[in-house]
Amino acid sequence: MQAVTRVPVRDDLRALDGYHSPQVNVGVRLNTNESPFPPPPAWRDAFAAELSRVEWQRYPDRAATQLREGIAAIHGVRPAQVFAANGSNEVLQTLLLTFAGPGRTVATFEPTYQLHGHIARLTGAHVAEGERAPDFTLDLAEVVRVLRESSPTVTFLCSPNNPTGLVESEANVRAVLAEVPGLLVVDEMESRVQLIVSERERLSAAMARMPIDVFPSGANFILFRPRLHGGRRVWQGLLERDVLVRDCSGWPRLENCLRVTVGAPEENDVFLNALAEVTA
Repeated sequence: MQAVTRVPVRDDLRALDGYHSPQVNVGVRLNTNESPFPPPPAWRDAFAAELSRVEWQRYPDRAATQLREGIAAIHGVRPAQVFAANGSNEVLQTLLLTFAGPGRTVATFEPTYQLHGHIARLTGAHVAEGERAPDFTLDLAEVVRVLRESSPTVTFLCSPNNPTGLVESEANVRAVLAEVPGLLVVDEMESRVQLIVSERERLSAAMARMPIDVFPSGANFILFRPRLHGGRRVWQGLLERDVLVRDCSGWPRLENCLRVTVGAPEENDVFLNALAEVTA
C-alpha cells in the first residue's frame, strides 16, 4: 500500500480555536440569535410552489439578479450596489478574502461579534483589537488611535453590538467613516417586530429585579451578569432546567456574562422561572 502524504495545517491556523456555539437538545434554546417565530404559512406555500418550478438540472443564476433587483428597489439603490450570499457568514468571508488576507490588517473593537476577527484570521490577516469604553460604548478616541496605528484595510462595527446589545448612533458611524483608511463594514440586525421588542423589555425588567446586572439592549438578545454565582454555574443550572443560553464568559471583558436571545413569550416565561431559581 502506498503511504498517505499528510499535508500540515498552516502554522497560523493550528494555533486558533474554532468558533463554538453549543447545540444541546433542550426544550428552550435561547443561545443563538434565531427568530422565535416561523415564517408565515402563506410564505411557506409560495416558497414550495417556487421550488416545484426550479430547473434542478441547471445551474442557478450566479449573480442572483432578480433577488438583487428586488432588494435594490426596496432600499433605493442600484442592483450593482447589492451583494447576495448564503447567509451573513458567507458575506463576511467574501469581504475578507477580497480585502483582507496576508499582510493586511482588520480592526475590531472588543467585546464584539467573534466571527469578525475569527474569519479575518482564517484569511491570514492581522487583527488589531481596540477596546470599548467601560460601559461597552464605542470610544471614538480609541477608534482613532487604532485606525492611525494599524491602518486597517477593513474596519468592523456591529450594531446592535453582539453580545452587548448596544446600538451605534449614526453620528458614531459617520465619525468612524471619516477616519477609516480602508473599508468600513457595519454589520447591522434590522429592527425587530414590536412583539420581540416588548418581550425584550419584559425580560429586562424581570431580570433587573433579580440579583443580576442587566446591560441595556437594542437587539433581540440581552447580556447579563449574575451577582451571587459564577456565570458558568448559572449557565449549567439553566441547562439542567432545560434552558440553553449563550455563555459569553470567555469573551474579552465579559467575565461571568451570559446572553439570552428573546424567545416566544412561553419560552421567556420558562427562562425567567429557571433563572430565578438558579440565581437565588
